[in-house]
Amino acid sequence: MSEWEKSKAWNERSRAYPVPTQSVGVSADLTALHPAETEVDYSSNPLRWIYVGGDGDLYIKKSEDSAFHKYVVTAGQYIAGLIVAVSTSTTATELVGER
Repeated sequence: MSEWEKSKAWNERSRAYPVPTQSVGVSADLTALHPAETEVDYSSNPLRWIYVGGDGDLYIKKSEDSAFHKYVVTAGQYIAGLIVAVSTSTTATELVGER
């Protein structure tokens, strides 16, 4: 068997891969955010990260900040930190946060 045939046979063999939707025993407290409706204050129970589903500006206050900071975000982006507030000036959409 030539090297090419060995390589081709190796690449075509079946492999057992874990299914990406398998439960790994991790539970998360996910929260849908709607900052355009009302300013959201999480100071008593901060978010660890925010997932952005739609492009826009994200105005958040982290635990170490005294004012809101603007982040220009794109869909699929995560913003991490102890987030204590999300401003109504936020234009990014489909936001999800985790505590």
